[in-house]
Amino acid sequence: MKRILVGEDESSVRELYVEILSEEGYEVLTAKDGRETCQKFRAEKPDLVILDIKMPGMHGFEVLERIRKLDKSVPVIICTAYQKMQTNTPVSTSDGGYFHISTPDVAAFITKPIDINRLRAEVKRVLEPKTQKKRV
Repeated sequence: MKRILVGEDESSVRELYVEILSEEGYEVLTAKDGRETCQKFRAEKPDLVILDIKMPGMHGFEVLERIRKLDKSVPVIICTAYQKMQTNTPVSTSDGGYFHISTPDVAAFITKPIDINRLRAEVKRVLEPKTQKKRV
């Protein structure tokens, strides 16, 4: 069973992730802030991380940076209320930070409010092996 770590500070949104992704057959671990997300990433070794950007204590960009230092291969999906965020663009944060998110760092961006069908599709695309064509 694939394991997904969700870093999200809003409890109702965390519960939504658990409900949706558990129904799809994934084991879902949750963290309520950036620090807990980093701790659980180290301890649990998930197959995918779904990450909010605006979280207390440590924002999502810093979490992403720490995750990448530990393991560059684990895919990360960003779910955020920042409507114009995408890969290969510089991003400034409300706390004065400035980051450049590159394509290898993020598997997908999903804006909030979350489109449940898009979330399911992106998670499946990232985690499920592509079906190989049969040789004739």
